[in-house]
Amino acid sequence: MKTRLIAFAAALCLLLSGCSPITLSVEELMRPPQLSESQSQVHDALIRALGTTVSNVSLRYPTSGDNRSAFTFFDLDGDGQEEAMVFYALNESPEEVYINLMEHNESGWYSVFDTPGAGCNVRSLEFASVTRDDERDIIIGWEGAENSADRLSVLRYANNRLTELYQNSYTQYTCKDTNDDGLLELLTVTAPTSGGKPYASLIGYRMFALKEISSQPLNVNMNSFSSLMAGWVTHSEQGLVVDGYVGTEFTSELLLIKDEAFELPFGEENDFYKDVVRKQGVVYSRDVNGDGVIELPLQREAPGGTELYFTRYCQLNENLELQVKRTCFAEDSLGYIFYLPEEWVDNVTVSESKTGEIIFETYYSEDQIGPELLSIRVYSEKDYQDKFDTQTYKKIGQRGNFRYYANIADDEDLSITYSRVKELFKII
Repeated sequence: MKTRLIAFAAALCLLLSGCSPITLSVEELMRPPQLSESQSQVHDALIRALGTTVSNVSLRYPTSGDNRSAFTFFDLDGDGQEEAMVFYALNESPEEVYINLMEHNESGWYSVFDTPGAGCNVRSLEFASVTRDDERDIIIGWEGAENSADRLSVLRYANNRLTELYQNSYTQYTCKDTNDDGLLELLTVTAPTSGGKPYASLIGYRMFALKEISSQPLNVNMNSFSSLMAGWVTHSEQGLVVDGYVGTEFTSELLLIKDEAFELPFGEENDFYKDVVRKQGVVYSRDVNGDGVIELPLQREAPGGTELYFTRYCQLNENLELQVKRTCFAEDSLGYIFYLPEEWVDNVTVSESKTGEIIFETYYSEDQIGPELLSIRVYSEKDYQDKFDTQTYKKIGQRGNFRYYANIADDEDLSITYSRVKELFKII
């Protein structure tokens, strides 16, 4: 388990590195083996418009989000026809990323607008109704150059031009309609590059302008953010849940949104902040029971001293008290959650074998562990799979190159069926 977490942390460090040169660029890692016909046409039009050579142009790919191509086709101005947006840099100034916008007619694609971006690389690209409920605005997260902050830009495309509606520093963001007006607000968290406490900001379209409505320093002095979830945090109040790191500890912050302003419901010394520190790796806040309210993970050591932990996903009631909704074994670094059947809670423990299986066993007392009930194993497609193993283990899920298998004992008092295992097993 510790080896997995170290490897996972190392991968995060690579992903979070700045614009300093590295051996393998994002473009080299993500470039498609061959451009599609439309992309090739746009690429040719870009080279013509710039009056340069193919070898002098470096395409830039967003490193996160749903839109990860250097070429994005989208109806940006609501005229019923898709425009093309291209991110690129020139070899003589590789840290200056540009946006080129193209229209299309019977003669093909042609450039109509070209402008510098706000960073040395593209973190994300999203289209959302931030200023108009009938059209989409362009939201771009920019990676700052070394020792400078990342930037978040909101742009509008009309009349063959890009107009910037908002730009500011940020570290992570999410979108949510927090006041039911049909427009999305931007909720950001920012770790200042000059020191000081990280803070959350609420940005919305008010009086014909996109501006900051509320800003609130966090109680938790996070040095990095991993996840933001905005929405209902109780059955009657909306808010923002931030998951991230304080040093090497993974934890959460909770902010309420009242009258379009952030509010911290707990003081810095409240037990809430002790309870939400993860004892075992990265486990995210999420809505685990589908009721539309975000639950926060609290962890307790599995009985029997196995050094693994069960996660209790808890929901805040109207008095802001945490109440358990579901108990699970969460292994976010391997991409799955297994929710415990109700009859297993307090009656089952969990351990890890030397070969990496997660094993659930009946728990009688500290000195007596009963029979094995379930084991879960993860294979990569490239891993060797023994025929005996695949006869004993049954496949319960697949995500990308990873395949998940389970083996059950069917003659014990707390045994469950494979269909129940598949129902309780969630790939995340």
